[in-house]
Amino acid sequence: MQRHLSLYVEKELQHLSIDPFNQRYFSEKKTIRNHMYKYIVKERTSSIDQEELGNKVVMWKSQHPNHNFFFRPFATGDDGEDSKNLLFVHQTDSQSNFLKKYGNVVLMDATYKTMKYMLPLFFLVVKTNNDFQVVASFIIQSESSADIGEPLEVIKQWNPEWKYQNCMTDYDESEIHAIEKVFPGVYL
Repeated sequence: MQRHLSLYVEKELQHLSIDPFNQRYFSEKKTIRNHMYKYIVKERTSSIDQEELGNKVVMWKSQHPNHNFFFRPFATGDDGEDSKNLLFVHQTDSQSNFLKKYGNVVLMDATYKTMKYMLPLFFLVVKTNNDFQVVASFIIQSESSADIGEPLEVIKQWNPEWKYQNCMTDYDESEIHAIEKVFPGVYL
């Protein structure tokens, strides 16, 4: 952001001959970060992150009616034992088209510690004729076989024409069992 601000001042405000040490126009990173944080907080609709994500999903669904979203917040049952784990699944219409066209071999990979929360972010990726493309993504609360299988079921329902034949994944037992359960006969 600091670079963009500097370029803007140099190109758009060059007629003002602004001193490069003037902090009004050439702010420090900390000042820029604080302004960005204030804007983000101002734009939030809730102080609870799950509610905020739920509100964002509603907004995204209205802005992108052709995209697929599934969101279930974490919730515990009345007895404290019947809980539902957090689940967020997303697929754009172009990702769905890539999956239909190139989805005979799919790579599934998870990333960790890439966000504020210790939640795994999974990507389904296909090899196209030019490069690799993400064709779906999901965030789950735990890495059990059942929790990994649930978003795969959602993606399978969204793409009924998808012919899943081969899968590449890390050597992770829960990922392998989830894939085998949701897609029987797939070659791992």
